[in-house]
Amino acid sequence: MRRVFGKKKAEAPAPSLDQASNGLGGRITTMDTKIESLEKELKVYKDKIKKASTPAAKKQLQKRAMEVLKRKRMYEQQRDAASGQQFNIEQTSFGLESAKASIETVAAMKQANKELKRTLKKDLDIDEVDDLADDMAELMEDFNEVSAFSDDDR
Repeated sequence: MRRVFGKKKAEAPAPSLDQASNGLGGRITTMDTKIESLEKELKVYKDKIKKASTPAAKKQLQKRAMEVLKRKRMYEQQRDAASGQQFNIEQTSFGLESAKASIETVAAMKQANKELKRTLKKDLDIDEVDDLADDMAELMEDFNEVSAFSDDDR
């Protein structure tokens, strides 16, 4: 059955964590430049307020300065919120990278374990190791006897 208002639109793929972080970084930079320009504007108003001759002009300048200050604070709050979001995205990205690294490490350890088992089964004969240890023990006994005999000759 067809929809009354047309087909369902395909959803756009979600942005990657890097894309989201870069987008927020751009927004933060834009807000920083706006905040700097508002600070400059505030400085101009402060200078004009100091030089104002009449109380009415001074009051009008103070009113404009307050409006600029409110906008500046609004941008600062937005920048702080965006910075917090960017921090959360970066933390998530770090966690994801750590999880991927852990998965790779576990996979490498599994492969090494399989290789070690295969090598031990194929190339290492426990009976040979036993025989070698026995031979070494006999040689050490023979050496000790020869050493004891040579010590007696002195």
